[in-house]
Order: sequence, then C-alpha cells, then structure tokens
Amino acid sequence: MTGRSLHETATLTDWETIHYPAGSFPAAQSFSNQTVCPNRGTYGRNIQQGQAIAQMMAVPSPPTQWQPKDATQEDTARRGDQCRK
Repeated sequence: MTGRSLHETATLTDWETIHYPAGSFPAAQSFSNQTVCPNRGTYGRNIQQGQAIAQMMAVPSPPTQWQPKDATQEDTARRGDQCRK
C-alpha cells in the first residue's frame, strides 16, 4: 500500500510504501470510543454491537457518485448543466 502525509509545512510528502501486513490491526488501546473505523462506525458503537476488530477494519463498497450533503436536486442539476457547457 502507498500513501502520502501532510508535512508540517502544509505540503504533501512524496508517495511512499506503507508496510501494514494484512490481518495486522492497530491495538485496541489506540482507539477512543469516538474513533471512526473504516466500516464507518465508531469504535464504541462497533464494540457495543460485538464487532471483531477485523470487521471494524473492513471497508464497505465505496460510493460511485458524490454530492454535498446540503445540495438540493436543483443545485445538482444546475452544476450538471454547467459541466456540459
């Protein structure tokens, strides 16, 4: 897996390999109950639901489209018209 970091000077670092072996998960002590896990639930909620750490780290299918939460259909249609011009 590769990734980039935000440097302290507010610039992105170069791409680098991140060594994170499959099945090797962060220690439970590194999470707070408010930590949002890759499965989109908080650590606290996942624990309440009896989820194993592997389930918490499972990423659901990513969305295929995006629009802001506060966008109305009219806003979305207008943006679409502007993109086609």
